[in-house]
Amino acid sequence: KPQRFLYLLVPGYWHSTGPMAWGSLLIMSYPIAMIIYTYFVIRNNQAWAKILGIIGIILALSTHWYTGVVMQLNPGRFINHTALAPLLFLTGAFISGIGLLIVILWIQNMIVSVKKRIDWSLMEEMAQYMMLGIAFDIFLLFLEFMQSIYGNANEVLAHDEVLMGVFRFPYLWLEVVIGLFIPLFILVTPLKRTKTGIVIASFLVAIGVYGMRIWWVMGGQYLQTFY
Repeated sequence: KPQRFLYLLVPGYWHSTGPMAWGSLLIMSYPIAMIIYTYFVIRNNQAWAKILGIIGIILALSTHWYTGVVMQLNPGRFINHTALAPLLFLTGAFISGIGLLIVILWIQNMIVSVKKRIDWSLMEEMAQYMMLGIAFDIFLLFLEFMQSIYGNANEVLAHDEVLMGVFRFPYLWLEVVIGLFIPLFILVTPLKRTKTGIVIASFLVAIGVYGMRIWWVMGGQYLQTFY
């Protein structure tokens, strides 16, 4: 019953120590702030657009942080029950957001007139930030890997039966290989100087983060079917 989230918005049910109570406010306020921000951008009101842009950044970070926190605080799902969850979600949002933006701007440049095209050097700079995010994401996944293979029986079960079993493709191939290592290889070699290389890396990163969402959400729920 997904409509039950409405209870979190009713003052009588409000609980200031409940992460989902704050999360409901963040999830609703973030798109509203973006709509208002878009309005001021269209009206070319730079002062208010800047203010709403800063608020939007804070809300975006908070929303992705909350997503990790609310899953982290669930000891019944061994895959999700880790203090690194908020960092994994923030990093995934960071690199996939940059990747999708690069792909969108690349498509836009092929459609609009020459005067309205975005300078490609900007996308090259964005790709470098994406590369740093990819490296950090690999580091976080390595820490999780170490924890799972040297952890308790539940963590070993999660790694062997879920990550390397049922969800092997979205975890190992879709996220780790296709979404992280291949883009990282592209961005640390001379391929990073080509438009094709940057666009392919950006597209693969976006696909990889989608794979992460699959095994993270569905994998955590799958473990509960064991009992």
